[in-house]
Amino acid sequence: MSKELGEKLLAYAETEHRAERASTMREAAELITRAVSEDWRPIKDAPEDTMLLLACDTWPPSRLRKETAPVKVGGFWDGAWHVFGASWQPTHWMKLPVKEMAA
Repeated sequence: MSKELGEKLLAYAETEHRAERASTMREAAELITRAVSEDWRPIKDAPEDTMLLLACDTWPPSRLRKETAPVKVGGFWDGAWHVFGASWQPTHWMKLPVKEMAA
């Protein structure tokens, strides 16, 4: 995952204003679609019981509008996918960027 993408996702997590969060997530989604495809894995290979970045490249509204695939945070718990703020099922996953702690 690119450093720029990681910074955008961390900025999203640290932003409280809804409009800024939406803008930051759109920018992150654009970076994700330009990212090396090997960073994204098929959903069938996703680990369980952990937070992940999830994408859906088959969601009809984004395909019809020729937009980037939606990306959200979520995970697989209790036998089902839980994608926060989404009505779609994920098709791909990626590890969340980890912010390094200062010593």
